[in-house]
Amino acid sequence: SSGVRSVVDVEYSEKLVEIADVAKDILKIDNVDFVCDDYNHWKTVNRRKFDIIFSFPIHTRIGTTPEEYARDIYKMLNNNGVFFFESQTLESDVKYVDYCREFECVGLKKIREDDFSDDGKTNRRFAVFAK
Repeated sequence: SSGVRSVVDVEYSEKLVEIADVAKDILKIDNVDFVCDDYNHWKTVNRRKFDIIFSFPIHTRIGTTPEEYARDIYKMLNNNGVFFFESQTLESDVKYVDYCREFECVGLKKIREDDFSDDGKTNRRFAVFAK
């Protein structure tokens, strides 16, 4: 047992959710829920809190302000929870620093930040915050 009670993944693409559900069935995994929804709608119906939240570079496409997104994340994260935040390409993600500042303003503590290149040529950054 991995010790993970449950996983929720919110994905906008219906096709990606279909593929993920097929993989889940093949692997006989029953503690993962793939939700096909727009983030801005999902956050209004979600009542769960999470120990870990991964935010891959969706913040550039969901149409929220850094302040609003930071409040959303803080509200969804359990006390002692951890939040992973990934940039889009650094050249295009002009508000990455603003988002990180807002995460700290709402009370999250940055515990790590680093650069990486997932394909050897694209510059990205990630930050890890704790509540």
